[in-house]
Amino acid sequence: HGFLLDKGVYTRIDPPGASFTEAVGINGRGQIVGFYLDAEGTIHGFLRDKGRGARRDKGVFTTIDLPSALATTADDINNRGQIVGTYSEVSNTRPLDTPRAYLLDDGAFTLIDAFGAENTQIGRINDRGEFVGAYRGPAFPDAHLCGGGDCCLPTTPDLDREHPPKPRCIW
Repeated sequence: HGFLLDKGVYTRIDPPGASFTEAVGINGRGQIVGFYLDAEGTIHGFLRDKGRGARRDKGVFTTIDLPSALATTADDINNRGQIVGTYSEVSNTRPLDTPRAYLLDDGAFTLIDAFGAENTQIGRINDRGEFVGAYRGPAFPDAHLCGGGDCCLPTTPDLDREHPPKPRCIW
């Protein structure tokens, strides 16, 4: 079960139908994000807003599922309500266990593949929309902060160790 500890009071955080829940991020407005496992064994991300009236103790849950993903987690949320997380999908080039990252902003998903890497994970997002994380894949000489309107990627997916590509900004 997930939980919230607020002013000495524990509140259970379990989306409806969850068999396992982990709450992992909270913002200054009390919105909580995390992930849960449903009865069929699928992992879903969630957003829990504070409820009002009779629902105050339980909160209002929104499931976060990236379209076409087999598993989605929500890992952090800032005070603007922007959510970062990971997802997995099956394709010819990416196995199920290779997580990829996303930014969810005002209902729109932006997929994040840092430097064209095969595995990108975002750890935290600040209130300016900048986020930090880790990637596994080709090595490049410079690290770049992503978010706030730009995320730097190589101009080509080919790795030339003697002449690494210069990053270009997208979005």
